[in-house]
Amino acid sequence: MSTHTPPLESALLLYVPDVAISTVSMWLAAEVTALHAMFFQIGMAMPGAALVGLLPGLRGWLLSIAARFWLLRHFTEASMYPDILLMVVVSRMIWALIIFGFL
Repeated sequence: MSTHTPPLESALLLYVPDVAISTVSMWLAAEVTALHAMFFQIGMAMPGAALVGLLPGLRGWLLSIAARFWLLRHFTEASMYPDILLMVVVSRMIWALIIFGFL
């Protein structure tokens, strides 16, 4: 019984745009919510969250949200509630607008 594992190239094709779009949308959300986290801080957190998001299925998506909360808390020193919670919700809305804008 062999399991199909996607090649590294296809994983990178998903990972790189996800990191770029997530970082930009999170930075825009930080500006909108007046958290004013630096782009560098957000740029340090998003690659880890996107890496966890490569896990298959719903598990990867849920774990990437949890990783996003934890990494943002670690790198920005902001409070979890309401600052980071609001920033993640707003960033997901901005992310959706960016993604659906390209479709």
